Amino acid sequence: DHRDTRLAASPARRLGVSPDLRIALADDEAVARRRLVRLLGEMADVSVVLVSESGEALLAELGTVDADILLLDIQMLGISGIETQARLGQDAPYVIYVTAHPQHAVDAYDAGAIDYVLKPVEAVRLARAIERARGLLMRSEGPIASVTRAARIPIETRGGILLIAASEISHASFDGQLVTLHLDDRQVVTDRTLADLEAALMEFDRRKRRF
Repeated sequence: DHRDTRLAASPARRLGVSPDLRIALADDEAVARRRLVRLLGEMADVSVVLVSESGEALLAELGTVDADILLLDIQMLGISGIETQARLGQDAPYVIYVTAHPQHAVDAYDAGAIDYVLKPVEAVRLARAIERARGLLMRSEGPIASVTRAARIPIETRGGILLIAASEISHASFDGQLVTLHLDDRQVVTDRTLADLEAALMEFDRRKRRF
């Protein structure tokens, strides 16, 4: 079982060893698959162990490889990336979504994604997501606790999507074009409207009350 293999390798990571990260990916666009494989191939200590053209194919083949991280598109023919992750359950490898659709970020993070990379994929942004996953694997043997996932809200910025704790947000201001979120220790500029942000905070509060 690929998950047992990953857990067995975690003591080496805790000792500071940095073995190749084993990555499986699923995307129904051939061009997107080739780009991801090329970008990952340019990174040190990374191995692509499985390339699938659908969520169903990945689920069927994942048991034949050892994977630390899954790169999933969200909208694919057949089942979506989010449904693919759901079928794997709580012991799934860490998931990074790679998609052209920023509007699914809330659902992706709620499902347990550790990062959300927008297409067209830039090498620097993908590398940052991979290194984040590497750090999580070195610090933890299991999936991220659900309370950690639920405590943050995805905010779109020009530098990518940031996960920001609702408790960090002091207030927001609008300069006529962009909204600035004033946090405890910094400011974040986003092109989301104040109404969008209010709705996101209300949704966050609703989900928090549910749990």
